[in-house]
Amino acid sequence: MTDSQTHDTPDTAEHQHSAISITHTNDDGTLVEGTARGDGSRDALRAAGCRWSRNVGAWYMPQSRGNAPRTDRIDLLAASLRHAGFPVDVEIEEYDAAAAFAARQEAGEQRGQRLSARAARERGLGDTHDQTAHDAVADIPVGQAVAAGPNGNWHRKAISRSHGSMAAAGEHHANATRAEERSDAARRQVKRRESPVVMGRKLQRLEADERKLKRTLETATGEYADSTRERLGFVQADLVFLRDAIEKTGVRKYTKDDFKKGDLALIRGRWEIVRKANAKTLACESGYSWSDNYPYLEVTGRRPAPGATDAA
Repeated sequence: MTDSQTHDTPDTAEHQHSAISITHTNDDGTLVEGTARGDGSRDALRAAGCRWSRNVGAWYMPQSRGNAPRTDRIDLLAASLRHAGFPVDVEIEEYDAAAAFAARQEAGEQRGQRLSARAARERGLGDTHDQTAHDAVADIPVGQAVAAGPNGNWHRKAISRSHGSMAAAGEHHANATRAEERSDAARRQVKRRESPVVMGRKLQRLEADERKLKRTLETATGEYADSTRERLGFVQADLVFLRDAIEKTGVRKYTKDDFKKGDLALIRGRWEIVRKANAKTLACESGYSWSDNYPYLEVTGRRPAPGATDAA
């Protein structure tokens, strides 16, 4: 058998897989394109936690949009697809925390809009079924008894159609209510992310992550050190963005020096009486023997103690 006979035969070409592209961008997250139904890629994609999006027309990694790339998961997926015989191209855009945050906000807005549209559709279907239920028995006088035997068949069928339509209407209206509630929740989440308090909480969590990753790097080696260093870079990029975003809100940053015993602090929408100003937290009266402690990032207002001169 010659070399020309060992390559590119019809049977071999028939089983060659098309190339699959795995990309991660700040705007779209992690997408997998180039697959086809029944090509054998589904198992690897499902194992990696990917889902199919009809809107995008591609597989995607959930919660990847607006976040730093999970290169460990991307590498495992690429390896699984290659093992299954697929040529795989991987392209990862440099992480931009500001662009990622904007994409996450846009995704939240789009989700709210989709759910609102679904609620409108379900409400319309419910109204249609309500009307159908009414029309089914419109010609039957209220209180008319159902005739016995075959003479009452039409009456019984009309009542059955009306009840079925009423049940369908109730289901569609319930679906509309749930979709509207989820739409409202998505929009509230978008607004919450822009709150200085929420950003401050995330800032504290990331600062703790940064300290932990730095400690890990003191002893890490090889690929583990490389992945840890990459993760640290993502965390530090998020920290820079959050500090700048909080600064741009113009919100006042309260500290221990702003409060003394008896002052009032606005925390979570309530005025709390200060018992003690600690270095990192504000201890407020709880009505019991203990204090409720709040980090200063949650303090959004201050008033002097009643009758006291404001020297802060």
